Amino acid sequence: MPSPSADRVDPVDAAAGTLLHWNLAGWARHRGRPEVARLFADVVLAAGRPPLAVTANEVCSGQFDALAETLAPAGFSAAAAWSIPDFDMPGCASYGNAVFWRGGDGGVERVTYPDHLQQDGAATRERRTLLIASAARSPLRIATTHPAPQRGVAARQVAFLADLLSQEADRPCVLAGDLNLPPRDTALDALYASHEEADHFPRRFPRPTHQGLRKLDYVFVPRSRVRRMSQLRISFRPAWSDHARLAVDVELAR
Repeated sequence: MPSPSADRVDPVDAAAGTLLHWNLAGWARHRGRPEVARLFADVVLAAGRPPLAVTANEVCSGQFDALAETLAPAGFSAAAAWSIPDFDMPGCASYGNAVFWRGGDGGVERVTYPDHLQQDGAATRERRTLLIASAARSPLRIATTHPAPQRGVAARQVAFLADLLSQEADRPCVLAGDLNLPPRDTALDALYASHEEADHFPRRFPRPTHQGLRKLDYVFVPRSRVRRMSQLRISFRPAWSDHARLAVDVELAR
């Protein structure tokens, strides 16, 4: 939903700023309750300058609504791609991924991975998706995805999205998400080739982003089109999610 204040965002702000990502564990930990969304909104709005974009995985529809309503006055547009549109639980009518971004609503792309890439084919209930939001006042796009937890399925889905992004290389896209793969997995090779990972640690010595001491969450910045302006910041809130919150400063190359 576009924000009524989004048209007042300076064009410079639409091309540079902080990207925040968090797997909220919105159903697994919170059963759709909005508290985790409000906590995340407080983090987003606590900065002196609002972030460029916010991405989230495992979001319930009620939590999405709470985030969208709270962030709209700060100039954020909002979009969701439901992996389970008919989740039909209290506070969680739908369930999936979300993006909140500044710079005006320049369009939203929702891609559901093809049946043959889903865990149980056409019968899969939680159909994994890719969500891409475009800013109206810059060519920058922000994407998030949350592949299946089965390693082989996740690898095929990540390979599909890497190929999709490569076909649109002229439209810079920052990708953030819980990819459910460790850095050494060869399925990530295509992303590492075309994008710079926000974390400066090498693939063979990753910093964990999950309480199980695994690295599963990433921010990938397209090489030559977007600059990473800071190191990746990893913050755990174990009472709220089993995944860490990620933050990094980026800037569209001119």
